[in-house]
Amino acid sequence: MLRRHRGPVSGEILAREAGISLRTLYRDIAALQAMGADIEGAPGFGYILKPRFMLPPWCELRADFRHFRTDRIEACEPLSDRLPKRRRALLQHWRTVLSESDRGMAHKNAPTLKEDSFMTKELIFYTNPQSRAAIVHWALEEIGCAYTVKVLDFGTTMKAPDYLAINPMGKVPAIKHGETIVTEVAAILAYLADTFPEAGLAPDVSARGDYYRWIFFTADCLLNAVNNNMRGCNPAPEQYVQAGYGCYEHVLDAVSGLVKDKATIASDKFTMADLLLASYLDFFMKFDMIEKRPEYEAYCAPHIARPAGKCAQEAVAKLMKEKAFAAT
Repeated sequence: MLRRHRGPVSGEILAREAGISLRTLYRDIAALQAMGADIEGAPGFGYILKPRFMLPPWCELRADFRHFRTDRIEACEPLSDRLPKRRRALLQHWRTVLSESDRGMAHKNAPTLKEDSFMTKELIFYTNPQSRAAIVHWALEEIGCAYTVKVLDFGTTMKAPDYLAINPMGKVPAIKHGETIVTEVAAILAYLADTFPEAGLAPDVSARGDYYRWIFFTADCLLNAVNNNMRGCNPAPEQYVQAGYGCYEHVLDAVSGLVKDKATIASDKFTMADLLLASYLDFFMKFDMIEKRPEYEAYCAPHIARPAGKCAQEAVAKLMKEKAFAAT
């Protein structure tokens, strides 16, 4: 794939061509570089393969069976009879060189056949680059799944009957995964994390208390408090109970306490809860919708700089440019 491109090519494009997640793509690029492949570049900048590098035989074999986890090599046996003799030999070599740690990791993460089938369904992403759908765009890049983008206009195609059948509210974002339709940013993020568990964007089910708590706090309390404050509709003290979130200042203080000196809020690793909160905090600060507290900036910075976030930003910028061009 790298050889088909004369200039640098983004990890996003390579991952889609290979049918793997962006995280897996970055790992495999690093593995090739460690084996001596003359690949220049880094996440966020693109990659280019220098001429004359030949893949070692086991890499060629892996390309044949990239859709199988390493502990499922035995499942390839029926296919091996149809392979050239050289590839059958490589298949045996592959079994031999797999380390026990790799096999254990693969077994832990190996999806069931039911999950494999479900994850092959077409995923359509309905968006507009000037909307909060950018958050879902980032989530899709983190997941690394293949998806089709359909850009809709606010006053026309979002209100057309075919899209109202998808989302009767006539707004984006929305996704259609096979026959499953999901709308609302927080719901889409939770659905994607559950549907593509190999991306590791949700804690184990037994440890999701903080995960669910802060996803829906962000979508409910934080978003409503900031929007009402921007419109000058802050509730009076006697209306705090009716408002559901109390008051604007209490919400911001709660967020400060949540993120202060923390890298993540719902687990010891990055999750969809971090993606949602960092997206909103970063957006609110950029447009002076909330004050730029140091703890907010320290929490957001590493998340916004994630490679998948950068890829999504580039994709949104490209859609904006195409939309502007079409308008002229």
